[in-house]
Amino acid sequence: MVAYDNDIPVGCVSLKKYDNKSAEVKRVFIKQEYRSKGISRKLIGLLENIVREKGYNCLILESGAPLVAATALYGKIGYKVIPNYGQYKDMPESICMKKIL
Repeated sequence: MVAYDNDIPVGCVSLKKYDNKSAEVKRVFIKQEYRSKGISRKLIGLLENIVREKGYNCLILESGAPLVAATALYGKIGYKVIPNYGQYKDMPESICMKKIL
């Protein structure tokens, strides 16, 4: 999904199937000048609704330790830190999170 300010794309979010019960948030990006305006929250909320409609019961994601603001946002909207999964298992700078929907 893409968020627009009139005709200007200002942010996006994407996902992919992880397994039969989980989808994975693959990208959340907001242009610098549009951050802290609630756009990420809105996009993730819309993504969660789509995932529920598709029958998944949770969303997982990976963030990096340097992305403090992103990790804090995920925590505020209900994502909990989990053990690193998949390709992130041996990446100590990765922070993996999950939200039951």
